Amino acid sequence: MLQYTVIKNHMQNAIGTYDSFGMAVSDNGLIIKVFEDLTFIKDEIDALVDLCNNEQVELVHIDDVVENFLLYGV
Repeated sequence: MLQYTVIKNHMQNAIGTYDSFGMAVSDNGLIIKVFEDLTFIKDEIDALVDLCNNEQVELVHIDDVVENFLLYGV
């Protein structure tokens, strides 16, 4: 069974450093996919992770779910 969790990233770019949130996907405790730097807002990523866990989003669909999140929010 897939498990989605929030990850916090300390990022750096040409402008400076910042904290952002992303999502990790694990299967039986093994991280199989990571999406970094999706949002600065913890409540947004919490909602995405809850949605993915509650709906048991399959791995084949997660890229589309993340793309829709980036375009439209949760």
